[in-house]
Formats: sequence, C-alpha cells, structure tokens
Amino acid sequence: MNINKMKKLTLTFSILFLATIIFSGVNFVHSKINNPPVFKMRWLAGYHGGFNTAVTSQAMTANNFIYVEFENPSPAIVDSICYTSGSTASGNVTLAIYGPIITEESIVGAPLLVKTASTAQSGTNTLQCISVSETQIPIGRYYVGIHSDNSTGTYMRQSNTQQGDAGWGGNTLITYAALPATATTTTDTANALPGMNIRLK
Repeated sequence: MNINKMKKLTLTFSILFLATIIFSGVNFVHSKINNPPVFKMRWLAGYHGGFNTAVTSQAMTANNFIYVEFENPSPAIVDSICYTSGSTASGNVTLAIYGPIITEESIVGAPLLVKTASTAQSGTNTLQCISVSETQIPIGRYYVGIHSDNSTGTYMRQSNTQQGDAGWGGNTLITYAALPATATTTTDTANALPGMNIRLK
C-alpha cells in the first residue's frame, strides 16, 4: 500500500470516528432536552412564614376558616396537610386546599382542591399531619387553611408582622363541616396566620 492510499484510509477512519462522536453527542443532548431530570419536592409551605417555626399558640375561633397562600412550582400529588397544634388541644379540625386561584391574591372563586376528614386535635405543641385522598396539584398558586368546630383548641401561628401582600392570608366564617366547593367572600388579614405545610408524595 502506497503512502497516498494510507493517508486517504487514515483520513477516512478519522472522519468516521469524528462523525460517530458528533452523532453520539447530538443524541445525548437530544435525550437531555426531551427527558430532563425530574426534581421532586417533598414539602410546600405558605408565603407567610414559610418553613420558619411557628412559635405562638393561638386560640381558634369556632367556624372560622383561616388560610395562607402558597405556590406549587411543579406538578405533584398531595397526600397530607399539616399544622402544628398549640398549647391546648380540643375539638375537631378540617384542613383544606383551595385553588388554583382565579384572581391574584384572592381566594374568592377558587375551587376546593382537597380537604381532610374532620379530625380530633391530637397532642399539644406538635405537628399534626392529616392524610387526604392522593390528589394531583398542578403548577399554580393556592390557599391552605384550618377550620375548627370550637374556640378552645389552639394552633401555632406566625408573627402578625405583614410579610407581603394582604392576599397572603385571610379568614371567613363558615359553618363547620360545610366548606364550600368554591371559595366565597373573605377578609384579607396578616394576623394570626397558621403555620401550615403540604406534604407531597
């Protein structure tokens, strides 16, 4: 084999090798674009207070549904809603999520996504997670709240210092065990907002 043929053969192999590398790289990039890594969150928390520990025990008001706004950044499944009981446990509570919201910074018009069964308060100064039927929660903004049948039981709340728009929280009087399918007129407030978390599957 003469030198020219060897050069041509070497060049051919080099081109084929380079093409293989390029093709593999293109396939790798294409795979990452079409199959991006999935990051699953385990917990969500309200804008007001976030994951900071709620340290003040607050007496509930019978039939008062008090709630905080939160955001879900990726599609997920809710399996529990949690709050921290205060210094006195009494009666029953129902925890619920409304949304996605229809009007920014307002619960009004938002559909009921999921709620817990009426559940007796259990323990004091401790996290109480109440399971719900596994429910898909799309990307969006929501409200999560606590509804009580008495004014003796307590929950742990965040500081009354307003940390954002008034729409971050609110409350409304609704007959216990009768949370509506669509949220109605409420009062915005930054006072006595409960520390609440949403657990994802």
